[in-house]
Amino acid sequence: MRAFMATAEEGSLSAAARALNSSQPTVGRQVSALEDELGLVLFERVGARLELTPGGLELIEHARAMDTKQIAQVYPEPARFYRPDQLRAGELARIARFP
Repeated sequence: MRAFMATAEEGSLSAAARALNSSQPTVGRQVSALEDELGLVLFERVGARLELTPGGLELIEHARAMDTKQIAQVYPEPARFYRPDQLRAGELARIARFP
């Protein structure tokens, strides 16, 4: 789910990989696996960017709400500063590194 969220936020697999400290092929495989699992196409290429499809837009709403709730449970202090409409995948990766 992090690969999906980072790709949606960053607009490309390469930028998502940088945000997640991962590689582009790894992020691409994770997004493809999620698409296969859900039976949905989540992104479409528009020029040099990846844009969310209608199914991707619906999923990102649920993913942001889910991640915000999980952060609040594990990291109650940092989570109170985030709102679902402002949460970025790169921020999730940074928060997740701290016990």
